[in-house]
Parts: sequence; structure tokens; C-alpha cells
Amino acid sequence: MHMRKTFEVRYEISGKEAHAVNGKTFKKSSMYEEIADRLEEMILSDVIKADGKLPGEAALAASFGVSRPVIREALMLLNARGLISQRNGDGSYVSS
Repeated sequence: MHMRKTFEVRYEISGKEAHAVNGKTFKKSSMYEEIADRLEEMILSDVIKADGKLPGEAALAASFGVSRPVIREALMLLNARGLISQRNGDGSYVSS
């Protein structure tokens, strides 16, 4: 018969980090949120110009070192924030 071990982990959240009781640090936000935040900074600081086309998912994934599904989620979040518009088959564009 197998016995299951159960344990409780408590977190203290400060800023963007959650500290576990045992001292390990975890990010509070997910990877796609962090990438969306970085892209938002680039858009707001005009690194990526208004009405400009964003690189494709594969190029963004390679530049951030993540998978395409993570990039897709980040782009959907930027779309929901009103920062970009996504056109099926054509790509993503910065909103003006």
C-alpha cells in the first residue's frame, strides 16, 4: 500500500515575486505576462512604432527564447489591452 505525503506551502507576495516559506523564489506572473509586459514597454517607448507590424511568432519566440504558444498568449494579452490588433493570416500590428 502506498502512502501519500501531503505538505503545505505558504507564500509571501511582494512585488512580482512570491517567496515560499523555505526561501525559494517564484515569479508571481507567468512567462507570457512577462513577455507581454516587455513588448508593451517597447511599444510605449516607440522601439516598435505605431502602425508597425510585429515580427512573426517564430521570430519573437526565438528572440525571447520561448515557445510559440507562449508568444501567442502574450499577443492575445496585448490585443486585449488594446495595444495591438491581430489580423488572421497577416500578423500583428501596433495600434495607433
